[in-house]
Amino acid sequence: MNQSWDQHLSGLSLTTVNDSNNLPAVFLCPLSDNSLISLEGAQSRDYLHGQLTCDMNSITNERFLRAAHCDAKGKMWAIINTFMLGDLYLLSGHQAEINASMTQLKKYGVFSKTTILDASEQWLTLGLGGKDAASWLQSH
Repeated sequence: MNQSWDQHLSGLSLTTVNDSNNLPAVFLCPLSDNSLISLEGAQSRDYLHGQLTCDMNSITNERFLRAAHCDAKGKMWAIINTFMLGDLYLLSGHQAEINASMTQLKKYGVFSKTTILDASEQWLTLGLGGKDAASWLQSH
């Protein structure tokens, strides 16, 4: 995770909870084992449509998709959350899996009009949870 985020989060007065039965109604936690890949360019959607197991034509700025990234024989490299911000496509997942996908995506991405970058230092991935998380999110 980006070191500046580590410094910012460590400065907050956060509570550590070791008992899952006593979790707060709403909580936020950094997903420090996650990484992000960004794709930008005219053929990014089509390129990802051929690389991932989801229908990239149904992704919108309001709807994310879960996907697997597999090799030609069906061996899975990663399970990925895929989402859009404007014309930017972001792939989020566990660091080791994202690293494996990044290698493969870059190998074949040179044949498409897309720019593939490691976006882990530009973005922070957070997890929102708790029994009231959905209502909190809708009100904010």
